[in-house]
Amino acid sequence: MEDEKVGEVSDQVTEKIKETAQEAGECGKEVAQQAAESAKQTAQDSGRQHAEELKQTAQQRRRRPSRRRAPESRRSCGRDPALSAGSRSQPILELPAADH
Repeated sequence: MEDEKVGEVSDQVTEKIKETAQEAGECGKEVAQQAAESAKQTAQDSGRQHAEELKQTAQQRRRRPSRRRAPESRRSCGRDPALSAGSRSQPILELPAADH
């Protein structure tokens, strides 16, 4: 008689464990689905934000004046304009001849 009761309790415990495991598995699936959906939403939001930032950067670059360098012939590089290529054949300053 005692073995029969232990056997019945054992069967009940085993059944309860199976039910609990099944419920836990279902809850785990649900949690995993929610996590996946949240990750998907976060990735989409991040992508939209990045795209908007790129769009704004592109618009700002279009509005800025060009920072292109002047061609070599136009650049003075800090030199005196009187020393430009067109005036080199003429003396800059004439000194009187020395009397010895």
